[in-house]
Amino acid sequence: MAVISTVTAFFLLKLSIPQAFEGQMVLSTLSHMNSAIHLPVFFRYFLIIGCLTFSCATQDADNTALTDGLPEVLFELLQDSITGITFRNQLAINGEFDVFRYRNYYNGGGVAIGDVNNDGLSDIYFTANSTSNKLYLNLGDFRFKDITDSAGVACKKAWSTGVSMVDINGDGFLDIYVCNSGNVAGDDKENELFINNGDLTFTEAAGKVGLDDAGFSTHAVFFDADLDGDLDVYLLNNSFRPVSTFGLKNIRHIRDEKGGDKLYLNKEGIFEDISEKAGIYGSVIGFGLGVSVGFVNNDDLPDIYVSNDFFERDYLYINQGDGMFSEQLPERLGHVSLASMGADIADINNDGHPEIFSTDMLPESDVRLKTTSTFESWDVYQSKLDNDYYHQYMRNMLHLNKGDGTFYEIGQLAGIDATDWSWGALMADFDNDGLKDIIVCNGIYKDVTNQDFLNFLANDKNLEAAFKGEKIDFQQWVDQMPSTSLSNYAFRNKGDLTFDNVTEAWGIDAPTFSNGAAYGDLDNDGDLDLVINNVNQEAFVYRNAQSTSETRRTFRCSLEGENKNRFGIGAQLLLYSNSNIIHYQHFPIKGFQSSMDYQVVVGVGAGPVDSLRVKWPGGAEQLIEAIDLTQEYTLKQTDAIIKPKIPVKVDGYKPYFEEISDIGLDFKHEENEYVDFDTQRLLYNMLSFSGPALTKGDINNDGYDDLFIGGAKGQPGAIYLQSENGFERMEIQDLLMDRQSEDIAALFFDADGDKDLDLYVVSGGADFEASSAALLDRLYLNEKDGSGVITFTKATDHLPAISESGSCVSAADIDSDGDIDLFLGVRHLPGYYGIKPTSYLLENDGTGKFARYSEAKSEALKSIGMITDAIWYDHDGDNDPDLLVVGEWMPLTLLSNEEGVFTATVPAGFENSNGWWNCIVKTDIDHDGDDDFLLGNLGLNSRFKADKNDPIRLYVKDFDGNRSLDHIYTHSQVGREYPMALKHDLEKQVIAIKKQSVYYKDYADKTIDQLFSKEDLENATVHVAYEFRSGVAVNDGNGGFSFEPLPLEAQYAPIYDYLVMDGNSDGIKDILSVGNFSYTKPEIGRYDANDGLYFKGLGKGKFSWQPTAFEYEGDARRICRIKTKNHDLLIVALNDQKPKVFMWKEQER
Repeated sequence: MAVISTVTAFFLLKLSIPQAFEGQMVLSTLSHMNSAIHLPVFFRYFLIIGCLTFSCATQDADNTALTDGLPEVLFELLQDSITGITFRNQLAINGEFDVFRYRNYYNGGGVAIGDVNNDGLSDIYFTANSTSNKLYLNLGDFRFKDITDSAGVACKKAWSTGVSMVDINGDGFLDIYVCNSGNVAGDDKENELFINNGDLTFTEAAGKVGLDDAGFSTHAVFFDADLDGDLDVYLLNNSFRPVSTFGLKNIRHIRDEKGGDKLYLNKEGIFEDISEKAGIYGSVIGFGLGVSVGFVNNDDLPDIYVSNDFFERDYLYINQGDGMFSEQLPERLGHVSLASMGADIADINNDGHPEIFSTDMLPESDVRLKTTSTFESWDVYQSKLDNDYYHQYMRNMLHLNKGDGTFYEIGQLAGIDATDWSWGALMADFDNDGLKDIIVCNGIYKDVTNQDFLNFLANDKNLEAAFKGEKIDFQQWVDQMPSTSLSNYAFRNKGDLTFDNVTEAWGIDAPTFSNGAAYGDLDNDGDLDLVINNVNQEAFVYRNAQSTSETRRTFRCSLEGENKNRFGIGAQLLLYSNSNIIHYQHFPIKGFQSSMDYQVVVGVGAGPVDSLRVKWPGGAEQLIEAIDLTQEYTLKQTDAIIKPKIPVKVDGYKPYFEEISDIGLDFKHEENEYVDFDTQRLLYNMLSFSGPALTKGDINNDGYDDLFIGGAKGQPGAIYLQSENGFERMEIQDLLMDRQSEDIAALFFDADGDKDLDLYVVSGGADFEASSAALLDRLYLNEKDGSGVITFTKATDHLPAISESGSCVSAADIDSDGDIDLFLGVRHLPGYYGIKPTSYLLENDGTGKFARYSEAKSEALKSIGMITDAIWYDHDGDNDPDLLVVGEWMPLTLLSNEEGVFTATVPAGFENSNGWWNCIVKTDIDHDGDDDFLLGNLGLNSRFKADKNDPIRLYVKDFDGNRSLDHIYTHSQVGREYPMALKHDLEKQVIAIKKQSVYYKDYADKTIDQLFSKEDLENATVHVAYEFRSGVAVNDGNGGFSFEPLPLEAQYAPIYDYLVMDGNSDGIKDILSVGNFSYTKPEIGRYDANDGLYFKGLGKGKFSWQPTAFEYEGDARRICRIKTKNHDLLIVALNDQKPKVFMWKEQER
């Protein structure tokens, strides 16, 4: 169960207080209460609730056309009059036990589906929290019989959580393992194992085999960790300590004697705890809610993913063999869910490599978001990073496997990131089209993070009661909490890494409070049915109502393993269909507290199934050809004698990139400490991390490319001179003297006409006053000292004084006088983001002295916008240079040069192209002889979604008259425009909001024009964005362009630069892109899914992504290609890091 997204806000309402902590914590909490009054409101929340609780505690592919075979509604909810299933996880009112004294009170129960009597019909087991668990025997035709009492599986413990069906002793019958928790007085919480006697009765034997763990257990997943033929178990435990008793000190490596996760190895039927030896964390900061197993890095050794709630990050354990594991999440995932709950591992794109999906609690609707949520501040987020809690953000995550066991996180691009308070996470093919879909269980019975309720708790009356140690009526408080039932979610896989929300279309949109869920073919008709466990409501039994057809077919089988793994846990099925590999991994225990059916049903869609490859635990394989989808197979491990050689398809030539480091580039960009959000609080992205600059040129005319790499504020940039032996840094005193400037962009060009290259450096950043000398651009002239050695000298009187935050510089002879003039792009005015700055043309007098170009001739540049990049080219063929510029909130803009007079227009085809453009690169992408342009944008993997009908807007104005600008971002839904800021964030900046909307519920559904008057909005500066895709402006040859988005991989993260090259010498241009941006508010999360992307040219302006060894970590700002004696090198300039250097060795020169 996850609450809200600051460390302190996490502490709200999620406290379980063992007896041992009671006295000392009451005193500690009360002693700090007075100081809490002056803390931010969320600190007060946690202290108030902590005090009250401690004072009163008494205990411890495009398939959109495939519609045939689908009914009008995919899932039919069956009533108990049909099924006989009357189970409900009813939480009884108990004056001594509630959410104030047990933080996981509303986490709910799980579901297990499996054939316990081997009659060919799958049965169902439900866990309940405070009432009896239930086992229902499947009688056929969706009729079930409650056999709990006669079977002896009701459980004797007070509070059950997760359930796993597993044949633990290898006798061919499924046993039932139940996890217990709850902190109920008089209950020992020991987990229970019900051994199947083969006659519909069970015998409890957890103590006999060593699995009677007494921790706060959530779930247990059984699998063969060491591949010795029997089943081991990973036991997921939730911390027993109140969250409020922790600071940020990381104690991950200290094992908790009372709890902590455990790995038990099966030693001839007795389970031995080998956790510490095996590399498994077992700390008290582990708040495990979900665990799944899969082959993450395709080495056929089962790996483990653990979802942790609260401040501790998730774990990814990579199997090292022999039951040993190495926790490698930071090396493989860029970021994770903050309050992770359920998890699943499955292959969503049929490439044979499994993805990881985890659920969190980000609401989809504005009203829910603005009434129940808050986000971490930048300072809290940085403190967590400093304490090794990694990058965590409040939303669902979908981690796309790159094929090597490392991942891109694409949940926002996929459209599955916001499903509210989410638990069960299941990936399976529910519509049998050959693609795995996603089901999410959703809801919490009481809105324990409702912001108005939390303010009620923080009122003076409750504070006074806490100070006095008075008895609190917790039930009254529980009654005060809102209760909002929510729909579960169904997402249909579209085959292109994106999903459609088909919740209503599939018929699972009933409002509820759901937790665990399991799927299985309950009626043996070849599709997956669905069972969901609800709080205070009957369980849902959904019949999958589709019928098989030519386009919706399934492969069905049962698995018979060897030794003690009789149900073949860990087997893999690879169904080959055209170019797809439909990959199924047989790990039924997953999701949230639940266990799936052991009968295998794999959708294969319309394509032909050429063959089936079965990989069994331990390495044996078998190949089955001529698959008959009309029959159900029994696959036996005893038939897997040899490993057949499966042909590996090679997709053409892959260019050879190799990272190298011994060439003398010892520069490391080092950002200064500055937080833009401290001064411009409502911005979502920082402006002060735009470097480093990077440019190349042969400064000594020796035939080798030399480099300039820019520094951050307080750090001088550096010029590196290349020779046959590599690069050597030049000692340039004037660069050192200018180290207070931040180098944003740079250009080598011949400023003074002396046939050598001078250096222009653009100054920028956000942490300067508007009139600061550090914002002045600089020109360094290439000269020789008295010894004839090249040096660069700052030309102090050659540039006009323009003290603004620049972004780019581009050179051309704009007036045809034979010298080089400049365009200087300005991105923003420091402290005044959103006010459209003026950019400048600088006219060269022929000696390297520059003056502002005629204002009359460059009027179009006045307040043109927040330019980020520009490029000269002759648009109209009149032999003078025109200018294309891009920028934030801007369309692609053409500045036409007509006899030295510049006018601004939007080229045909780029109407409504306003975006957050980062770069523009010229190339003839389609080989038709004219210039096309690569454009780098935000991408689609973001919270910001925009199109022509529903844009993102930014309103800029001093709304409250306090002499500082306010920035109101809005998003649109069906023509209504809503502010994106949460109430408490907006009212800190615009205090009138607090008076206008006293309660969060008052603010939640208000549009921008309900919050601000018409007069307020009329004179605000308004920016708009419609387009966030990166792509190509394809020249139509008639003065206009068409926009062609690059492949979906290019939309994973912002792109800041491109390099065009023919990587495989086929005569077709290929593209390398670099990007990422990390300096965002935690509610947005860093963009990290561009680690160097290579797009192979297919001709006619089309491209496909290919993996290569061109990879980096971090925020790339520039890339350039330089020639050396033997190879071409690619230099990638990274923010706050050393540059990365790659050798491209197509052939020796």
